[in-house]
Amino acid sequence: MLSEFGRHTIVYEESKKFPTKNVYTIFADSEDRIWTGGERGIVSCLDSTGIVIETYRLEEIKSNDYRITDIAEDSTGNIWVATSFNIHRIDKAGNIITVKASNRSFQGPRAGKSITVTKEGDVYVAFYAGIVKYNRGADSFDLLEYQGYPTRTFCVFSFLDKLLVGNIN
Repeated sequence: MLSEFGRHTIVYEESKKFPTKNVYTIFADSEDRIWTGGERGIVSCLDSTGIVIETYRLEEIKSNDYRITDIAEDSTGNIWVATSFNIHRIDKAGNIITVKASNRSFQGPRAGKSITVTKEGDVYVAFYAGIVKYNRGADSFDLLEYQGYPTRTFCVFSFLDKLLVGNIN
């Protein structure tokens, strides 16, 4: 953690204080907390000084391939976590909810690559077969029009009033 670039560094190693040896994503929320995502479905929340204040295990997965790929915060303070298997929401009370598709047109979203929240509070996820949008009423995700195989989406980002999407063929 660098409070002033190059002047103060804390080196974390896997220990009781920091439960993962690999960190795949880092996110700072609206309360100046730092969220890290590692392997085995582990998400840690640190205060602004670098002290781990909470650690969450999203699933009881022992293998190293349940990786956290991205973290975002919505307008109500929920933390959204994209993983290599599912999309999770951590609410303000610390409850972990796995959020999936609302219809049978696709399975997922699985293999989440990227997650973003628009200024209007809409949550979008890039996953292996396109872009999905969170449906608040159904507490699930809907596949957007023209998405699905063969689309291979790897990133999504909200900028101003646009949704920027990175696909590959």
